[in-house]
Amino acid sequence: MKRVLLTAAIALSTLSAAEAQKCFTYNPDAFSLKQYIYANNKKITHPAKLEKFNIYYFYKKGKPTNATIEYKVNGHTFYTPDLYCDKFEGEKFIQCAIECDGGSFALDNNHNIKTSRLDLYRDDPDAIDSGVKILLQKDPNKFTKAKAIACPKKIPHYDALDDSYYKDHPNGLYVCYDFKFKGKYDGCIRSVKPCRFIHRQHFGKYLNKNESKKALKRCKSSHPNKKFIDNKEGLFVCYDYKNKFGEYSGCFRSKNSCKSIHKEHFGKYPSSYQSYKALLRCNSSAPRK
Repeated sequence: MKRVLLTAAIALSTLSAAEAQKCFTYNPDAFSLKQYIYANNKKITHPAKLEKFNIYYFYKKGKPTNATIEYKVNGHTFYTPDLYCDKFEGEKFIQCAIECDGGSFALDNNHNIKTSRLDLYRDDPDAIDSGVKILLQKDPNKFTKAKAIACPKKIPHYDALDDSYYKDHPNGLYVCYDFKFKGKYDGCIRSVKPCRFIHRQHFGKYLNKNESKKALKRCKSSHPNKKFIDNKEGLFVCYDYKNKFGEYSGCFRSKNSCKSIHKEHFGKYPSSYQSYKALLRCNSSAPRK
C-alpha cells in the first residue's frame, strides 16, 4: 500500500462546529526510537534520541477520527499526520493506526496509549536513500499516561486533493515522480504545481512545455541528468526541497555547487567522508552540523 503522503497535500486544520481537538504530551522516556537509513541497498542504523512526543487528536461527534504526532529527535521536530482512529469490532480500546502496516496504538478514555510499534516514516522505506523511524514502547503491556496540553493554533495534517492533480498535465513545467528504487523512477508525471505541493519527488522544473516533455521521457526511461545522480566524490550535499514537517527530499552528493544545478544547498564538506556522513543526515532529515 502506498503511503497517504504520496497522494495527499499538506494543510492546516480548520474545524467545523461538529469538530474538536484534544492535545496531549507523553513522557518520551517511556519509548525508544530506532532509526534506519536505506542507502545503496544497505540498512544503516543512525543514532536517534526521542526528546518530545505529543499527539493531537481530531474529534467528530465526540469520537476521535484521526491524529497527528509531533516528535522531536536530536533537536529537530517532525510530524506524522496520517493516523486514523476508530474502535474496530472486537477491540476493547480505540485504535489509532498508520495505514495498514505502519503500526498502531491503543487509546483509552483518558488518552493514555499503549503500543508495540509505530513506524514514523520519513518517506517510502522501499526506496533507495530513504529512511524510517520505528517507535517502540519500552513496556508494551503498560499504558503511558497522557498529560493534557493546550493545542497549537495550527496543526499540520493531510487533506486529499482532487485526482486531477496526480494525472500528467501537458502544460506542466514541473516533472515529478513517486519514488526511486534501484535507479528506476516510478510514477513520472508533469505538474502545473510544484512537486512538493502534491507531495511528490522533484525531478526538475523546465522553461517550456517542450523541455518538460523531454524531461518526462527521461524520467520514464530512468535516464536523469547526470548532475542530479549521487556522486561519491562530491563535496556538496544538495536536496530538492524541505517540506513543512522539516523533512528533506531528494538528497544527493554533487561535484558542482547546488546553486549551479538549481538545487537546494545542504552543505559543503572538506572530504568525501564528511559529505557521506552529511548525506546520511540529510536522508534522515537530521539537523545540519
